[in-house]
Amino acid sequence: MKLSETCIERPVLSWVFTLVLILMGFVGLFRLPVQKYPSIENVFLTIETQMPGVGPDIVESQITRHIEDSIAGIEGIETISSVSSSEESKVYIEFRPGRSMEDALNDVRDRLARVKEKLPQPNLRTEPMILRSRSDERPIMSLALTSNQMDSSELYDYAENEIKKDLESIAGIARIDVSGASSYVMKVDVDPILMAGHKINISDVRDAISSQNFEAPAGRIESKNKQYNVTTVADLNKPRDFEEVIVSTDKGRIIKIKDIGKVSLDADDKRTRMAFNGKTGVRIAVTKQSNANPLQIAEDIKSKLLLISKRLPKDAQIQIANDTTTYISKSINSVYLSIIEASILVILVVFLFLKSAKASLIPLVTIPVSIIGVAFLMYILGYTINIFTLFALVLAVGLVVDDAIVVLENIHRHIHDGYSPYEASIKGIREIGFSVVAMTLTLVAVYLPIPLGSGKIAKFFTEFAITLAGSVLLSGFIALTLSPMMCSKLLKPNNSNKTKQNGRWEKFSNAVSIDVFLERLENSYHRTLKHALDEKKSVITFSIIVFLSGIWVFSSLRSEYFPEEDTRSFGIEAHAPPSATLEYTEKHLKHIDSILSTYPEIERRISSIINPNVDISVELTEDDSSIIKSIGRMFTGQGRSTQEIIEELTARFKNITGLEPRIQTGGAGGSDSNLVSFVVRGNKETYALSGSVKELTNALLSSGMIRGVRARSSVDNEDYILTLNRDKIANIQKTPREISDFIRYLLKGEKTGKFKKDNKQYDVNVQVFSEYKSSPDDILKFYIRGGTPKDPNLIPLSELISIDSRTSPPEIQRHNRTKAESVQAVLKKGYTVGDAITKIRQIADETLQEGVYLDFTGETQRFITESKSMQLVFMLSLCFIYLVLAAQFESWRDPFIIFISVPLSLVGGVYALNYLERGTLNMFSFIGFITLIGLITKHGILIVDFANKIRKSSNESAKIAVLKASQMRLRPILMTTLAMVLGAVPLMFGGAGNENRRQLGAVIIGGMSLGTIFTLYIVPLVYTLISSNKVKKKIFSS
Repeated sequence: MKLSETCIERPVLSWVFTLVLILMGFVGLFRLPVQKYPSIENVFLTIETQMPGVGPDIVESQITRHIEDSIAGIEGIETISSVSSSEESKVYIEFRPGRSMEDALNDVRDRLARVKEKLPQPNLRTEPMILRSRSDERPIMSLALTSNQMDSSELYDYAENEIKKDLESIAGIARIDVSGASSYVMKVDVDPILMAGHKINISDVRDAISSQNFEAPAGRIESKNKQYNVTTVADLNKPRDFEEVIVSTDKGRIIKIKDIGKVSLDADDKRTRMAFNGKTGVRIAVTKQSNANPLQIAEDIKSKLLLISKRLPKDAQIQIANDTTTYISKSINSVYLSIIEASILVILVVFLFLKSAKASLIPLVTIPVSIIGVAFLMYILGYTINIFTLFALVLAVGLVVDDAIVVLENIHRHIHDGYSPYEASIKGIREIGFSVVAMTLTLVAVYLPIPLGSGKIAKFFTEFAITLAGSVLLSGFIALTLSPMMCSKLLKPNNSNKTKQNGRWEKFSNAVSIDVFLERLENSYHRTLKHALDEKKSVITFSIIVFLSGIWVFSSLRSEYFPEEDTRSFGIEAHAPPSATLEYTEKHLKHIDSILSTYPEIERRISSIINPNVDISVELTEDDSSIIKSIGRMFTGQGRSTQEIIEELTARFKNITGLEPRIQTGGAGGSDSNLVSFVVRGNKETYALSGSVKELTNALLSSGMIRGVRARSSVDNEDYILTLNRDKIANIQKTPREISDFIRYLLKGEKTGKFKKDNKQYDVNVQVFSEYKSSPDDILKFYIRGGTPKDPNLIPLSELISIDSRTSPPEIQRHNRTKAESVQAVLKKGYTVGDAITKIRQIADETLQEGVYLDFTGETQRFITESKSMQLVFMLSLCFIYLVLAAQFESWRDPFIIFISVPLSLVGGVYALNYLERGTLNMFSFIGFITLIGLITKHGILIVDFANKIRKSSNESAKIAVLKASQMRLRPILMTTLAMVLGAVPLMFGGAGNENRRQLGAVIIGGMSLGTIFTLYIVPLVYTLISSNKVKKKIFSS
């Protein structure tokens, strides 16, 4: 090849090429951000609309349906789901990956503007609000602020006004959320009976506070030289100040708020609680920007906490309650270690075969050049250093030396035949150049279809594929430029090798006697291959049996989206009944927390209540995966694994009543690998759907596959309907709307002005004592002022309204504009999502009535959709490789000969997964199978290309040519196989995130091992059957 020969003749030029790649690589390397996973812009929008005083059925019919119909035609929508509850409508929109957030927002805003006229505008509290989020917007760290002296509201205010401002100054932070408590509110609780006795209405209290608690501009004073603003201040700031407010004068007697009620400083919202390790406080959640480096942000937060902790008030403490970056750091460091280990193993393989430190340097130099050089490609494409790109670099260590090994071995063979290093380099690269180009392009071609896949998996593995393909392209370039030049300079003539072998490396390599072993192996291989070519039927029959057995094993393998990762953490989600009070939920949460506190492995636990829902995040002590620690656990029983703790907790949680706790574990990509989600939908009443859901869930629990089921449906919620007597309301000079607003004011209270505390403003809320709102009959005891201003009277509500009870769902769910009930099923250990999907479909066909359907949702639906997409990618990869080989060989027949080894190589990967503990068909093992296609065809290219060249030059028969070619190519095939297999061995080692790496590593190791054995026999055999006995007139080289 001209480029190779030029580089041999001009060594400085070849070094310039190499140094430019390294320099550009370093530029990209130091600018690449670090993340756990590639960034995915999966857009989620929520439309919230509030309509006071109405139930779920009215919200659904008057708001939710109109909004759903208006947005249904927007481009790129994946799913539309909604929940209509009392006074509130929430419509959730999920867009397909790749949809721009700004474009999605603009489209939704346009559609909402068109539908406003159909909404009951006068009855809405506010305009429909659009809330946005992305799939990767999860808190990377949570802090807990606790104190023995400060109450929750005081902690909340300090976190919101002080700590939040400090943290927001850190670069890369998108949002700081404070939860677990609420701000202060001045609560003015009044007694309706006392008010009635004094002929006072609750609106009188509101008006009195408004008239006596204000701060208003009074005007301006102007002197000759200056102007002064004047402000009238009549503010109330303490509970005692509000209690002294005069409400009315009854027959000369002054009635103050303290005479009819009580004023207290309290929390605004008592539906929420947070506890860290059993201690009440507030949670501060930190969410990063999409492209920010989480590890750097975590370090900056820890540095900032040292300063914050020094100025905390009283006995307050701030601690890290949850830190996801710890696992990210461990996972990435573990892969870095795998790269180092793979490099060491590959170095040993190369040296073992070449027996020369100088010769070993030739292929080994491709490792740093290719890995560093590809960083520039990653940078200009906007990629990050993440788990997937690092996996690519681990595999690249074994791959990038392949081409250089093939070049080196071929030149070394010519030197052994008596050529000088310079002559051997020229002759060798001319001879092997075509094969190097073919092998490089073949491996690159296998990854080209991956970006054509859909969804999250395509995005994840696109970065993997491009990174690995880029490093392979660079290695091919180095093999054609730097490697032959180095061979001409570093390799010794054959006579020198015979006369001088006194170096330390040479003495060590001679002691290994690898040459003697390889010569015997080559002779044995030649003899067995010759026998195999004579016994074609037996070999083909055996191969078919192996292939069919592989299909049988493949059909028995379980499938899942991502393998479950042991992150030494898990979550617990619990739900109280919809009508449960905060006190009820908190009481049962303490039971769960007391169970968790008995586990010494649990280091941190943070629980949050947003009544009636409970979320608990649990972090375990770090697991020492060393052999010594593992043996120690066997004898002491201490240091249980995460899965063991989860199984024990699951059994103990079964005895808990009042809450429905469910343990969530993490998989790669942020998914819960043990969770299956689906909806049961149909144009049926909610009661009918709930009946179908109950029958389905009972059947699932009886199947033995499901650990627990939570159906987000409840039809036993009792509520009340107030019927207004229009005639009587008109007689007291009121309207039904005024009566409705008055009742809402009594039951919910109303914000009435502001007060100041520590230079901050807070709300004042007037409401009726809670004991007067404990039953529906209490409403009838309230009074409202009616009549004319000259003749006002207090009329009991019992004369104006009637109360009826009814049973109705607390919420109405819809999925893709059809009524639905959502269900989540948690799998037992040993079962995968693929198993569950098959079983759920089977049970649904047996139990669901006509007109009721089951749709999988969330990550479960993505698994189904993207599995089909990846099957298409797999087939396209085969087609791409075949076409690339056909173009290079100028033949339709030679690529088929090379391809014959692919099925048997895939069988090796299947066998390896079958024997691997929890080996499954998942996205990591799938990418291993695609990689195998490109790897195993490299061996076939070497054999077929050399056989063709032998036949062209010597007019040998196909059998003789392929025998010679196979024996000549045995050493480079064995070297490249060993380099690839040993390069993948570190993927099988322990460490954070090894659950994913093991799947990929097992496929590569098993597939390459079995595939290489069959390639060495099946490819030559098929070559003799298919290849023409006539010498080819023309064989194209590069």
